[in-house]
Amino acid sequence: MKNYVILQEQPLLTITDIREPQGNWVTMTAGQTLRLATQELQLLPTAAEEPLIDFLVRDERSGEYHQLIGVPLSRYCYELLKAIKL
Repeated sequence: MKNYVILQEQPLLTITDIREPQGNWVTMTAGQTLRLATQELQLLPTAAEEPLIDFLVRDERSGEYHQLIGVPLSRYCYELLKAIKL
């Protein structure tokens, strides 16, 4: 008897919205992405506390939305650079 492993498809997540400091969700734009990357570059040489960001993401496979709460800015920038292969 062979053992089979059933692999579940991993979610394919797309960031759709970002939570503003006032608590409102707004659509994520290229300008906001650039602002976050610039903010990270300004924080690198300082000892300032790293901001945490909340995102709303859509699973492209299921169509469901999920909140990602408290994502460190450095992690977001790392994933961004990895995605654009810099």
